[in-house]
Amino acid sequence: MPFVIGTASDDVLVVSVVGQLVVGNRQEFKQLVLDEIERGVRHIVVDFGETGYVDSSGLGALVSLNKRLREAGGE
Repeated sequence: MPFVIGTASDDVLVVSVVGQLVVGNRQEFKQLVLDEIERGVRHIVVDFGETGYVDSSGLGALVSLNKRLREAGGE
């Protein structure tokens, strides 16, 4: 699995991207984060420590998720 969910503290969700964030898996990543936002998570950190590459579609997913999270009152 290219994405691992963990927590940094009680109110901060950490999503680790292992490998790449590219057109082939960006929808899975986006849906995973959107599901967490719908559950009420408002503080999300994306960990790129194990990420080798992010293409433009992966970057677009990050921008879209950032906008959605901010609209929900998060960061």
